[in-house]
Amino acid sequence: MIRLPGAWDQPLEWRPEDCDGCSVPSLLRFVFPVENDRQISNCCCPHDEAYHRGGSEKERERADQLLYSCLVANGFSTFRAWQYYRAVRTFGAERWQLLNRKAWGYGRRGVRQ
Repeated sequence: MIRLPGAWDQPLEWRPEDCDGCSVPSLLRFVFPVENDRQISNCCCPHDEAYHRGGSEKERERADQLLYSCLVANGFSTFRAWQYYRAVRTFGAERWQLLNRKAWGYGRRGVRQ
């Protein structure tokens, strides 16, 4: 993780290559299966972009709700989508930024992988 000088004043631009799928730690892959390309491009990447841009807590909640809806629309069971939703609601908060490089608003903090 790189913190750029003056990054608080100059948020990083979103780049499509910044998308890393649904950011599931490898140790949890036995619970969360690998997403297919359609789920990644339609759901995970737009969610990563929203997290990159950050904003209000209401905007974060909306981004997480959209992730849930998109995953269901793209083949996840409602239970599996709910697990992803709960994970991002719990561990995507900005307060987790030291443990989660993709926490809410990471692009505004000037964090680049």
